[in-house]
Amino acid sequence: MKHRAVLPLCLLLAAALAGFPLSAPAEGAPPASAESAAEASGTPGAESADGPETAAEAASGPESPGAESPAPAESPVMLRNGGSFLLAVREDGSIIGWGDNRRGQLGMSAARVHTRPVAAAEGIDGNALKDIQCGNNNTLFLMKDGTVYTCGTYSHGTQGLGKLDRIVKTPTRIPALSRIVQVSCGFGHNAALDGDGHIWVWGRNDLGQLGTGNRKSLDEPVMLELENIVDVTCGGKFTLARDAEGREYGWGSNAYRVLEDSSRKEILSPVPLTGLEGLRVVSFAGGSDMAFWLDDQGGLWSRGRNELKQCGSREAAWKTSPNLTRVDIPEKVAAIIGYSSVPIALTEDGNAYIWGCTTNGQIGKGNNPGASFPEKGWDTGDCVQVAAGSIFTSLMDADGRIWVTGYNSYGQLGNGTTSATFHWTWNGTNVRQTGDPAEEAKAALEAEKAGGK
Repeated sequence: MKHRAVLPLCLLLAAALAGFPLSAPAEGAPPASAESAAEASGTPGAESADGPETAAEAASGPESPGAESPAPAESPVMLRNGGSFLLAVREDGSIIGWGDNRRGQLGMSAARVHTRPVAAAEGIDGNALKDIQCGNNNTLFLMKDGTVYTCGTYSHGTQGLGKLDRIVKTPTRIPALSRIVQVSCGFGHNAALDGDGHIWVWGRNDLGQLGTGNRKSLDEPVMLELENIVDVTCGGKFTLARDAEGREYGWGSNAYRVLEDSSRKEILSPVPLTGLEGLRVVSFAGGSDMAFWLDDQGGLWSRGRNELKQCGSREAAWKTSPNLTRVDIPEKVAAIIGYSSVPIALTEDGNAYIWGCTTNGQIGKGNNPGASFPEKGWDTGDCVQVAAGSIFTSLMDADGRIWVTGYNSYGQLGNGTTSATFHWTWNGTNVRQTGDPAEEAKAALEAEKAGGK
């Protein structure tokens, strides 16, 4: 079961935490397995009516994606970062985004950079959406009816739509997947968990990150032999999973001994993880070459690559930390995002700690330390969601405002420029807005300036 952090009242929006929902992904899921690619009709990736349908095509039919599920009582709000882009779901269910869309990562027909918030994820109804997960250059949309839509780069078979020679600009359904309860993206590889506890994988596999026993990349999802899985997550170059009995598994890159303390550089098939004995794990996350485990007391643990302090422990002073070590955060952790080499942790007190390769202002304190132990980058106690991209970070406060800091060459800060900032900056976006995202952000900033705030 996933960790359900006891947060202050102002933090109730954290039920949709970026990358790590606090509720169990498989809880209450219907006991049905995913259909095979052979059962899906049409040619994968084709734009004809016989191929996988886009979200816009589905919406034009009798019902939109996920329409079998009733409208949720809870807010659909969520915040997700990809490599150089950001997606957010507003309270009214509309989806906005900004940053790099040259490969279709934002799910928009206009495949270019957007430095201001724009309407994104064409055809996807945010109220029917269960989760969004982003990789470097691809995005997965998990609907409440268990279907999965994809957009972005086609390299290494990342889209799961069969052989492609083009980017996927708008969200398109993956025919091989149904009754899915959880999805995750790595650096080119993807994983999905179905209601029967089976893992489906596709995409890049040069380091064994798909766990299929070889290094062959896959352009369509295949099911692994693991059973009774309740949680799965992709690190940058590896994958982690946990079963209903609490057993942890891993596969993929082991160059920095994140999976096991051995000389094996790649682990091509799932193996039980050791060194976690006695730790009551409630969730986990993977970065580029390091991994994190959150225990039931709010303690955070790590191992793996560490020359830039990305393991977050002063005890782990070596370049590789094969032994589990406690991350130096004095507050109870509610969620952890391990993207790339800059982890960010949300605490139960509503603060955000950031560490690792912070050379581009990702901490948001105006400094550029290069390598940092965990630092309280956000300390006002009103942070409800956090997200991390390759070299920028973002968060949402209790008022629904989205704050950004770091690298900005592709407009990923959404402030209308491509200039970096080392300080947390509100770009005018609020998830409570309902109109044109760019115009409302601009108006909000002008009003703030006029009010002298």
